[in-house]
Amino acid sequence: MRLTVEPQSVQEGAFVVIESGQYLFYGLVTDMQLAAADDRYANEQLERRLGPSLAKALDEQTLYTTLEVLPALMLDRGPEPGSPGYEAWLESIKNDPPRPRPVKTVPPHHMPVRLATEGDIAEIFGKPGEHSNFVIGYTREQNHPVCVDLERLVQRSSGVFGATGTGKSFLTRLVLAGLIHLNQASVLVLDMHNEYGFDDTDSDTGKSVPGLKAKFAARVRVVGLGRGAMIRGTAPDFNLEIAMSDISTADIEMLTTELNLKETTPTTLEALYSDFGQDWFRQFRALKYEGVIEDAAGKKIPAPGTVEYWANSAGVNVLAAKALHSKLNRLFRKPYIVEKPAADSVKEITSALENGQHIVLSFGEFETDLDYLLVSNLLTRKLREAWVHRADEFRKSGKDEPRQLVIVV
Repeated sequence: MRLTVEPQSVQEGAFVVIESGQYLFYGLVTDMQLAAADDRYANEQLERRLGPSLAKALDEQTLYTTLEVLPALMLDRGPEPGSPGYEAWLESIKNDPPRPRPVKTVPPHHMPVRLATEGDIAEIFGKPGEHSNFVIGYTREQNHPVCVDLERLVQRSSGVFGATGTGKSFLTRLVLAGLIHLNQASVLVLDMHNEYGFDDTDSDTGKSVPGLKAKFAARVRVVGLGRGAMIRGTAPDFNLEIAMSDISTADIEMLTTELNLKETTPTTLEALYSDFGQDWFRQFRALKYEGVIEDAAGKKIPAPGTVEYWANSAGVNVLAAKALHSKLNRLFRKPYIVEKPAADSVKEITSALENGQHIVLSFGEFETDLDYLLVSNLLTRKLREAWVHRADEFRKSGKDEPRQLVIVV
């Protein structure tokens, strides 16, 4: 697009509308560049030779700015009002009004382009104040409100992307506040860096940023990972401890990359589960890495209670079993994995979400990828089982439809 107004009146990221006969094209400015009819005009300051007024007039004809616009949607607005076909068009759309749809063509040359008005923004993003429309920001040039339909947002997966420092966490906090306020779905936030539960400080401005707990004290419960965990110097509502019996072999296979597990791992895990059942993690942890005794003939053999002794009895490759035991030491040492938790906190989290509360699980000092992957995979597996069960019950009886659940990773 060729700009005919001051470049500073438009910014990268601006919403624009292209008026093209029967259609309106909605697009986004993705780039701005200075251009010239001839490079010689751009390279020379004409004021020195021609005087200010003449130089300005020549500059207006030879120097300009171009915009790159990404067209995203188009709307059929019909023939010109009062034209012969307008009434017939109105009749044809009576039961199916036109709405913005993905672009399938491009506007022709020399079509006028303008900044989107408040009505254009509302046409695309919805009107502020309507049931589930939540204002998440404003257009840069004219301060028009931009909404997100939270009711539709929770129906599918979404992502927030951006470089470091561009405000991903701040935007996410806004959306979460909107979801909790709307109360359309329960929210579980897997808060690896302890950003969302309690009040925080903006690293750029130094200003205090309220956490979700401060805004919605009765609806939000903050959970700390591990017994006695403190989050930003504040005690959480309760703590999450993982029972060894809750860890499945599938949870370990999900950590293949992080633990650098080998191709033989599934076979070893299958043998462990076959021998010990749900208690496999505790039993494997209790085995000694190595140890020998002498038999009656004086020959050294693996001692009972060692990994090698178990591997021989289970028919598993000894080296594979010892390698797995060594690599699982990183999990064996985790203080939040215990034999008998003080309470069934996984069940408490599930119950809270089912009953319309929202959970912020803060990882506290456990900020490695291994902690995050293990806990998030295990917890979401348990939640999925609970929601599938409730969905099956709902299909059978038609009562107690399970509440929608949003998991924030």
